[in-house]
Amino acid sequence: MSHNNSIQLQSLSFIGLVLKSRRRLTLALLIFLSLILGGCGSSAKKPVASGANNLGKTSQFSEQQQIDYKQALGLLSNNKHQEAEVILIKLSKQLPGHAGPWANLGLLNLVQKKPAEAEEFVKTALKINPNMSQALNLMGLIATHNRDIKAAESYYIKAIKQDNGYANAHYNLALLYDIYLQDIRKAAKEYREYLKYIDHEDNATLSWVEQLERALKR
Repeated sequence: MSHNNSIQLQSLSFIGLVLKSRRRLTLALLIFLSLILGGCGSSAKKPVASGANNLGKTSQFSEQQQIDYKQALGLLSNNKHQEAEVILIKLSKQLPGHAGPWANLGLLNLVQKKPAEAEEFVKTALKINPNMSQALNLMGLIATHNRDIKAAESYYIKAIKQDNGYANAHYNLALLYDIYLQDIRKAAKEYREYLKYIDHEDNATLSWVEQLERALKR
């Protein structure tokens, strides 16, 4: 084996170790970065009729329902899942045509490692609002969990098309290219998009994307 080949294999081995380390963190990162706490409140602009389930009905929160919804989101962000679920289920029954509670019920079930249940809730949210970027991002997470990588890619891209500034979807797509598809060029591009749109520093991701970009120049 030549000296250059030895160096190349060592570099690949190092990258492999880093990827394994990142892979252990991936699911936790995906979950945290998919939180849809603020953005779930929108109802479909163009309702889709759906018979008895009344999924196409657009609804607005009353003042008390807004209070309840904010309380549920706070509980969800603090990992008080049972309390949050009670409120979200109540709101989904009161306002079956509002995408927000359904999507957050999907998130809650995904956090609790119940992807099948999560998928049903998120699909309901998307029947109400097919363009809901947060729900599309969640479907990407569920597809990733199910190792349906092409479907996950499609969902993340759709989420970004609906909201190009949606940093979470850019990050999840970057992870998909990075870890599962091993497309360094696309991963670096999506990490950069994520870094452009976040409102806080993420030095770990910045350092990682710089490593990827250096690798691309070799």
